[in-house]
Amino acid sequence: MKRKNNLGKWLAAVMIFLLVLTFGAALFFVLRPVFIRFSMDFYYPVLKAVRTAERFSAEKALLSLDKNELARALTRLRQENLVLEAENAAMYRFRQEYAELRMNAGMKPPPEFRAVCAEVLLRDPASWKETFTIDRGRGDGIREGDLVVATCRVGDRGDPVTGVVGRIHSASNHSAVVATLLSPDCTLGTTQAESGVYGILCGTGGEALISSLPVNARYGVGEIVMTSGFSEAIPAGIAVGSVAADGKGAPAVRKTRDGLSAEARMIPLLDLDSLRFVVVLSRSGQP
Repeated sequence: MKRKNNLGKWLAAVMIFLLVLTFGAALFFVLRPVFIRFSMDFYYPVLKAVRTAERFSAEKALLSLDKNELARALTRLRQENLVLEAENAAMYRFRQEYAELRMNAGMKPPPEFRAVCAEVLLRDPASWKETFTIDRGRGDGIREGDLVVATCRVGDRGDPVTGVVGRIHSASNHSAVVATLLSPDCTLGTTQAESGVYGILCGTGGEALISSLPVNARYGVGEIVMTSGFSEAIPAGIAVGSVAADGKGAPAVRKTRDGLSAEARMIPLLDLDSLRFVVVLSRSGQP
C-alpha cells in the first residue's frame, strides 16, 4: 500500500511539474515581446547618450585639425572610395560572368551535335561587332563553318534562351575566329516562324540582312527568325533574331532592284558587343 501511495505521489508531482513548466513556457513566449520593448525603451537613453558622445568627440577631433590635415584626410577618403567602387565593379562583372557561364553550361546540344564552351580572347576595335577570337580550336574538334551560339535571358525574369552569334570563319589548333551575324563572312540559311518563308542571312558590316525572300509573303515586325537547318553543319530551329521595323513602324522589308525577291533587315537576338563566353556546336564525328 505504501509503495502504491508513493508512486501516486510521484506521478502527481511529475504532472504538476510538467503543467508548471508548460505554463511558464507559454507565459514566457507571450510576455517576451513586452520585455523586449521594455528593455529597448529602458536602454535607449543610455545608447543615445553614448552615440551622441561619440559624434561630439569626432566633431571635436575634426575641428582640432588644420586645413592640411583635413585635405589629406579628404584625399585618403576619396582614394578609399575609388578602391571600393573598383571592387564593387569587379564583383558585379564576376556575377555577370558566373551567370553567363551557368546558362551556357546548362545548354543541351541538338542531336548529333556536341557543345564546346569557349571564352572570347581577343576583339579588334576596328571590327568589334563583326569578328572576335575564342580560346578553342581544331584541337577541341572545332571546324570552319560550325555554328556559334550563346545563352541570354530575355527580360529581367525570363527563361534563358539560346541564340545564334555567328559561325567559325577560321580555326587553328588552339584558337578560332568567329564571324558574327553582322559580318559579310557569315552566311546562314533562315526561316521565319510566322510566315514560314526561307531566306539567306548575311551581314553587311553594320546590320544583318535576309535576302532571297518571296515578294508577296506577309511579314511582321518582331517576327522570329530561326536557322533553317538545310546545312548539315547547322542545326535547325535556333533563334537568330527578329524582323526589324522601318521608320514608320512597318516591317523593314523591301524589294530588290530586279523586283524578283525581297530582303529584310534583322535585329540579332543577342547583344554581340558584350559577349564573354560562347558555345560552338560541332557536329559529332566530323573529320
